[in-house]
Amino acid sequence: RPVILVEVLSPSSVGTDMTIKLAEYTSLPTLEAYIVASQEEPICWVWQRAGENRVFPSNPAEIKGRDAAIEIAAQGISLPLAEIYRGIGTS
Repeated sequence: RPVILVEVLSPSSVGTDMTIKLAEYTSLPTLEAYIVASQEEPICWVWQRAGENRVFPSNPAEIKGRDAAIEIAAQGISLPLAEIYRGIGTS
C-alpha cells in the first residue's frame, strides 16, 4: 500500500519511468504522489493527487533547483531538493 513512490532516472529508464511506470503507479488506490528524480541535477517531476476527485494530473509539476521543495500536501511533508541532492553535482 504505497503512499509515495520515487524513481531515480537513468538514461535507460527515462521512457519507462515517465510512461509505463507512471500508468501503473498512478492506478494504485493508495498512492498520493509519484516522483521521478534526475540523478544528475536537482530536478524532479511530481504527479500528485489533487482536487475533489483526488485524481492525478496528466502533466507533472516540475520542481527544480536546490532552493525548491516538493510539498506532499496529503502527508503534510516538505522534501527540500537541497537535502535530496546533498553532495550531488557540487564541486
